[in-house]
Amino acid sequence: MLIMSFGIRTSSNTDPLIGTALGLAMEFMELTGPWSNVIDFFEVLQYLPSNKRTRGNRLNAILVNTYGSMIVEFKDKMIGGEEVPDCLVKTLLENQESEKLDWEDICMLSGVFTLGGVHSVSGMIQWFIAMLPSHPEICARAQQELDRVVGRDRWPTIEDEANLPYVRAIIKELQRVHTPFWFATPHYTTEDFSYRGQFIPKDTAIVMNCYTLHHSETRYPDPYTFNPDRYLCDKLSCSESAKLPN
Repeated sequence: MLIMSFGIRTSSNTDPLIGTALGLAMEFMELTGPWSNVIDFFEVLQYLPSNKRTRGNRLNAILVNTYGSMIVEFKDKMIGGEEVPDCLVKTLLENQESEKLDWEDICMLSGVFTLGGVHSVSGMIQWFIAMLPSHPEICARAQQELDRVVGRDRWPTIEDEANLPYVRAIIKELQRVHTPFWFATPHYTTEDFSYRGQFIPKDTAIVMNCYTLHHSETRYPDPYTFNPDRYLCDKLSCSESAKLPN
C-alpha cells in the first residue's frame, strides 16, 4: 500500500514507518468500525459524553503531519527534477490545480489506501489462509493454473489476471463469503424516490447490508459454501466487478 500511495518500499516489517502506518490504521478502524457511526442513526447520542471527537481531531492532525511530511519530500524531488515512481501522490500533485485539491485533501487521499488496506486486504488474506486446510482440492487447482500461466521463475502481473480465471474466481468467492465490511457506508437520499415499489422519502438514511446480499439464496445457491466455480463464467476483472452497482 505504501508503494501504491507514496512509491515507498520498506526493507522489512520492522521499519518504523510500518509501525506508524499500522497504528494510524488501527485507530482509524476503531473510530469508524462497527457501532462507531451509531450516532448517525440515533442523534440523541450526540449529547452523551464521548472522547471520539477528541480522538478524531487528534487522528486527523497526526495523519496530515505524518503523510504530509512524506508528500513534501516527494514533491521536493519532483521540483528538483529527480525521477520519482508512478504512484498516487504523484498523480495528486500533478492534478492538484485542475482538481482543486487543498493540502489536507492530498494528505487524506494519499493515505486512504494505507488506512483501508490494513483491514480489508489483510483480513482477506487471513481468511484465505484459514480456509486452505479445508479446501486442498481448490488450492491444488489454483496452483496448477498458476504454474501453467505464470510458472515458477517470475511474479504474477496484472496482465496475467485474464488468463487466471480460477484464481480470480477464488478472490471473488472469498470476498463474497467473508465480506470485509458487513455494512456499506451510510448514505442519505437527496430526494423522494421508489425502489421496487418501496417509497423512500428524502433525507432517509440508507445502509446497504452487504452480508445479507452476499449470502442470499436467491443469488447464490448454498450461499455458505465456499465454491469458486460459481464465478468461472464471470469474465469481468476484479476491478471491473467492483464498479458494478448490482
